[in-house]
Amino acid sequence: MIIQREQHQIPVFNMEKIRKLLPVLRAMIFISIALTILILSLVPKPPELIREFALSDKIMHLAAYIALAFSLGFILPKSFKVKAIVLFTIISSSLFGGLIEFLQGFTGRSPELLDLLFDAAGAAIGIYLYFTFKKIMIKYIGNAHKGKN
Repeated sequence: MIIQREQHQIPVFNMEKIRKLLPVLRAMIFISIALTILILSLVPKPPELIREFALSDKIMHLAAYIALAFSLGFILPKSFKVKAIVLFTIISSSLFGGLIEFLQGFTGRSPELLDLLFDAAGAAIGIYLYFTFKKIMIKYIGNAHKGKN
């Protein structure tokens, strides 16, 4: 009796197609984070889950803008100088936070200058983490190509 084995095809990924899709994926992640911040900041009454969350409002601002700035680092052109990326990220994130604080006045929520300061601090931390991550990845990938892990 001969038993035949079914041959399974292993999917082959086209790395070129994946590389082309990465900028789109990165932009979608950034936009998702920005929209989440916008919606959660402008709802008149935050969802129960957020109100019950043990972290303070300021820590939530800090965390949200760390994520926003970190993801923004991935979509800015590589031709920009580090200083330009840092300034653009902190200024644009602060303007976004300022706009949200202004709009909160129309939703029954109270705008706070301290929220804006935590937004800017989060943006600064986020872009710092982006450059730290990038440096680590370059070192790791560089070592992997040399056969050193």
